[in-house]
Amino acid sequence: MKEDKHPTIRSRLAALMNNDVRRLQHFSISAVIFFVGYGMIHWCEQNMPPSLEQELTTLALLFMTALAFLWAITMQILYILSKTIK
Repeated sequence: MKEDKHPTIRSRLAALMNNDVRRLQHFSISAVIFFVGYGMIHWCEQNMPPSLEQELTTLALLFMTALAFLWAITMQILYILSKTIK
């Protein structure tokens, strides 16, 4: 069988589901990014003057924080599924 050079999202998630260490690393890093992003959003609201720059910075941080949150939740769901399947 020919090996695929571009694995699909499904195959990558299946690989993460079977690798506890990588899944925990992904979860931990995304959780740290989430909390740092949340702190930076709070910092922007407290320390930057109201302006378009503040709004765009907060929007970028909100986007990054939301992606990190979604990835952490995905890793948690994979953890639950891997324990259920085993």
